Amino acid sequence: MSMYEDECVICKQTTLGVTGWDDVIIGRQLVLAPWEGEGETIEGNLHFACVQSWSHKDAFFNELAAAYTGAPDATITLRDRHSGELTSVPRPTSESYEPVCTGPGLLILAQPEEKRWTAIDADWGWIRLDHREAARIAADDRSPVEGGFARLSLDRDLPLEATEWSVGELLDHLDLEPRYPGLRTTPGVSMELYFKAPEKSRHAVRLALDVPLLVPDRVRAYFMQLLADEGPDAFKLVLPD
Repeated sequence: MSMYEDECVICKQTTLGVTGWDDVIIGRQLVLAPWEGEGETIEGNLHFACVQSWSHKDAFFNELAAAYTGAPDATITLRDRHSGELTSVPRPTSESYEPVCTGPGLLILAQPEEKRWTAIDADWGWIRLDHREAARIAADDRSPVEGGFARLSLDRDLPLEATEWSVGELLDHLDLEPRYPGLRTTPGVSMELYFKAPEKSRHAVRLALDVPLLVPDRVRAYFMQLLADEGPDAFKLVLPD
């Protein structure tokens, strides 16, 4: 469940919390937004499709990568939301992340002890993976992953029969097809939807989407090579004694 409004920062339409199609930038990441002015940051939900067509796409991905790769003693300039004054503050430490794969528009970082990875692909979006999810990608397992229920406040009421809808019918009703290209036809995608209080409002819902972990080929290739080089232990989480 996101702490932010269930809408995209760019287009202001609903985000559904679908791995591989949207994600959230959390405020404490301190991702700078120089296109908004000196010291401004970006936080909230984003459709990957919106980011790809955004005039600030390149600057955004540069700042997203910088939030992960900055030196431990780096400082950044932020504008105080209340006073409007500019202040130099330490960037949140990124010492636990190690860049393990880079290329044009590509950055994959690892947290070796926790067996976690973050992959950023400027021609797609980004994804955070635990050891189980990374192992699925390495094995080229494209079966759907069960999604947990998220609480959403949609931008319009739904009819009662929406609990029986397919993903495509929900996208049509919310005019979200352009924001989730290919989701309707992705094999194995399924949806469960419940109303929180249908007698009062039918825009507050609990939504679970089961989708495969679909990532760009070059991201998948990295994890497949990691499996080939190191075997299953590359994704085995060793718990402390």
